[in-house]
Amino acid sequence: MTSPDNTVIGTPNESIVDTGGNTWTIVGGRVAVNGVVDPSTANVIEMAYESGVIWQKNADDLWWSKSSPAAAWKPPYGTPVDPIPNQHASANDTIVTVIPGQPASSITDASGNTWSILNGQVSLNGVADGTTANVIELAWANGRLWQENANHIWWSKAKPSDPWAPANGTPVNPVSGVVRTWTGDGSFDTASSWMPGGVPQNGDTAVVPSGSLQITPGNATGVNFVFAGGGAGFNVSGNYYTGLWYSNGTTANIGVGYPGQTVNVVTNGIDLTHAQMIVAEIIYGTESLAIHGTSNIRAGSTLAVQDVGTASLPRGALENDGRMNLDASTLAVGSVIGHGVVRATGNSIISTLFAGSSETIQLVAGHLDIGGSPIGTSTAMQFLAPITEFGRTSEISLNDTHATSEVFAKSGPTAGELFLYDGSALVADLHISGQAHIYAQQTPVAGSGDSVVLTAYDSGHSLPVVTTGA
Repeated sequence: MTSPDNTVIGTPNESIVDTGGNTWTIVGGRVAVNGVVDPSTANVIEMAYESGVIWQKNADDLWWSKSSPAAAWKPPYGTPVDPIPNQHASANDTIVTVIPGQPASSITDASGNTWSILNGQVSLNGVADGTTANVIELAWANGRLWQENANHIWWSKAKPSDPWAPANGTPVNPVSGVVRTWTGDGSFDTASSWMPGGVPQNGDTAVVPSGSLQITPGNATGVNFVFAGGGAGFNVSGNYYTGLWYSNGTTANIGVGYPGQTVNVVTNGIDLTHAQMIVAEIIYGTESLAIHGTSNIRAGSTLAVQDVGTASLPRGALENDGRMNLDASTLAVGSVIGHGVVRATGNSIISTLFAGSSETIQLVAGHLDIGGSPIGTSTAMQFLAPITEFGRTSEISLNDTHATSEVFAKSGPTAGELFLYDGSALVADLHISGQAHIYAQQTPVAGSGDSVVLTAYDSGHSLPVVTTGA
């Protein structure tokens, strides 16, 4: 039976039958007619049957045709024009990954070639490329076919006859910004647990609607995370460098560290809207969480860093090396270190035990809560960060602190160093700017130690204050 128009073959077990009953196949990269190889052909990767004419295409994507076995192939030097109508290349940035239990998918290039993954090798029109191995993903990007191996190294070519380049591959993902959604519960590098299939790479966005991702060093570098109900764990010793962390309207639980492990996690920023992010730093190990970019905590959100492992532990440490904007939200940490800025507006709350001298707290409209159980007395003495832009509606609470007098040594019209004394003992030393006068009020707290509240106005019950300097 004559093959229908638009028949395309690319593997040795496929054939075309012409109107004369001749059978055409591909054997060893050559055209064969009724089993007899045509020696004038070479590097054949595809054949087609269109309007009674046989076509062959070589690895340079050039086509020749003839209407019978005895005819000559023409044109003499081939043509790049595809004889099969209505063929279209896959969309730019198309990705193909092998997912166990699901049908294999493929990519069509601009010349109509079909590329897929067959037993860990690149397959061209159904024929495996023996120069490839451990292939986990294909991509079609900017007119080139890309293959990625299990070590997350990429090679590409523009047409089948080209060599894979560069010679040693590149770790740079040619398709950035892919959004993949987590569908499992376990290891981040399980390709079949992502939709579309494939492990997220640098520049990609990983959406985690449920479950918990277990991430190991070397994975998730540069990956942006959207925590939409799920969480993540960084529990194995090593360094992690992730992209941004987002959450909107949900609670995200993030685990950092494990007993006996040294875990250092870096994110390019945290963005929360109507959300909670609880970071559990596991004791009996060494762990750190650092933010190197801009963070936005807004609309009633909370970012909390908590030590876990035994009861009554203080909150954990946060290294902020970027700019964190708090708007009507809460930051609750054991300590803030780094070389960044935390800016509080919208009556936000910053609750911490300690802040390093290279960090800056901009208290435009908010409440800075320093100290609190379980800690010792006079923890305000450990608060070294300068407090700037102290607003008229802002407050600072020094918990577990008892004071009888205040000295505000001004270094400028609206800046100075504030000292609190309990009798003759110095109990607090803070650098504050933004107001011409700072007032301290001693406030008994039921069931715990006293608290001193600092404001820009005189409550009528303020401690005696001596103002010096400018």
